Amino acid sequence: MDWTLNWTALRFALDVLTLNGVVAVGLYSWWVSRSRAASSQMELTNERIGGLEIRARTLENNYGHLPTHGDLQQLSERIGGLHSDLSEIKGALRGLARAVDLMNEHLLNRGRDGG
Repeated sequence: MDWTLNWTALRFALDVLTLNGVVAVGLYSWWVSRSRAASSQMELTNERIGGLEIRARTLENNYGHLPTHGDLQQLSERIGGLHSDLSEIKGALRGLARAVDLMNEHLLNRGRDGG
């Protein structure tokens, strides 16, 4: 058995080990950056979902305070009642205005007649 070193074979083995190490480090770096990007994207998605949950909860709370169809119908009926009352008041004011005009005219005419 020859115990002399084959430097060429040793150099080749060292080159193969170096290449394997570089490839392993490259794969590891790719995997870490991929998982880091995925986790940051996941955190961003979770933040957005959390914000949407808060907005949805706020909308649900506000929706509970909105008037119902029955409330709007009751409000419409009350407005209709106010409209008819205002129409009556308008008519009464027209009559009152006419009476005041007639009184003014009478007083003016009486002043001319020397009354």
